[in-house]
Amino acid sequence: MWPADLPRGANAEEAKEVVLCGDLFLLSKKLENDIEHWTEEDTRRFLRLSSNWRARTFFGARKRFTAGVDELKRIHQETGSEPRDLGLSRIENIRESLKGGYVTLLEIIVVRQPFFNSIVGLILIIFAVCYIGNDMPAGF
Repeated sequence: MWPADLPRGANAEEAKEVVLCGDLFLLSKKLENDIEHWTEEDTRRFLRLSSNWRARTFFGARKRFTAGVDELKRIHQETGSEPRDLGLSRIENIRESLKGGYVTLLEIIVVRQPFFNSIVGLILIIFAVCYIGNDMPAGF
């Protein structure tokens, strides 16, 4: 019998989520419930697991996320409220109020996979039509 790597979690339901989502679940839980102990290493791991390379490379996801975490830590120190207590809409308002916190339409199109796939597909179709159009005889 081989030893198994037992998943981490407070109970069976959390252990199941850890198996399905990996460390992203644990980091999300820490971000929601234990913001005062959030570290730079947590930020690096969270972004590696939750955002794609286009967001990190072209749109400063790390800088935006770090600024948001710093603001959530400040709110926690002043009020004692964890991010889960604030609610998603309040957190989005906080993020958008920070410098560079607003997500543009261009970023949405480039970062989100379905939009990006559609743009790449459209470019390939246009290229193929132009390429085929140049190889056609003049009378066609």
